[in-house]
Amino acid sequence: MRFRFIDRVVSFEKGERSKIVTAKAFPRSYEFIEGYPQRPGEVPTCLVLETLATSAVRLVYSHTDERVIGVLLRVDRVEIASPVQAGEELLVHTKLLGLQPQAEVSVGLARMQGRAFVGERGVAEAQLVLLCFPRDGFETSLPW
Repeated sequence: MRFRFIDRVVSFEKGERSKIVTAKAFPRSYEFIEGYPQRPGEVPTCLVLETLATSAVRLVYSHTDERVIGVLLRVDRVEIASPVQAGEELLVHTKLLGLQPQAEVSVGLARMQGRAFVGERGVAEAQLVLLCFPRDGFETSLPW
């Protein structure tokens, strides 16, 4: 089974400090909800982190007008404040802290900050670093 970590883009603001809001629901029907060793019905925290990372990848892609693809290189900091339950929708607010200008023509780095919410409840926050590649010549399937 292939998991998608973004169901939809809620909003996108392009600028020097671009921002994106993405949404992801984790239905109870996902096989990992019951098979993972956590509390019943709880979404594994590694999947919450994966959703934060995928939102960051999507932001770099949108910010560069689909010319750059990012992959997670490093998690500088992560804080999980509250569990996510199966059936809840996660909203991820991601902002671009910095992008090396040469990322569109050679390998570069992007620094991101992501915050995840269920309703008004903050559930996770992370500082991420992406390794960025020019899209031209980079054959891959995108994670959304």
